[in-house]
Amino acid sequence: QHLGTGPQEALIAGREVDLVLATEPGGANDETAVTVVSEESVAELGRATNTEPIDIRRFRMLINISGVDAYEEETWRPATVRIGSALLQMRGPVPRCSATTRHPETGAKDLKTLQLIAEGRGMQPDEFGEEGLNLGAYADVLRPGLVSVGDRVELV
Repeated sequence: QHLGTGPQEALIAGREVDLVLATEPGGANDETAVTVVSEESVAELGRATNTEPIDIRRFRMLINISGVDAYEEETWRPATVRIGSALLQMRGPVPRCSATTRHPETGAKDLKTLQLIAEGRGMQPDEFGEEGLNLGAYADVLRPGLVSVGDRVELV
């Protein structure tokens, strides 16, 4: 459903925007409702490619975590993870697309992230065994809950 633009949306974006409302449940998310990436994974990608620092926001993940080994979140499938009061069923790695090449504030293409992933990690299998340029992990919501900055991440 097309919502058009309004003064509040233009104020937030700094320019006119078109807003779209998904009319079907789940119609506005990727493969799953939740994506998770660690600060360590993004930092390691930067170190491996001499491109430090890489802004974690460019990967547009729902949940950013810290305090784990680089790329560890991709190995947790099919573990159940508690973050705050939410329970997540971890799935496979997230195949990355060209949206990550755009600056998170300006939208300008300013970093060849797919090339960096290819150089720093190479092709990796996703949860279906297909090779791709992955970073972060998908998760399904087992129990909705409140997730706040600073919440512990626990494998259960």
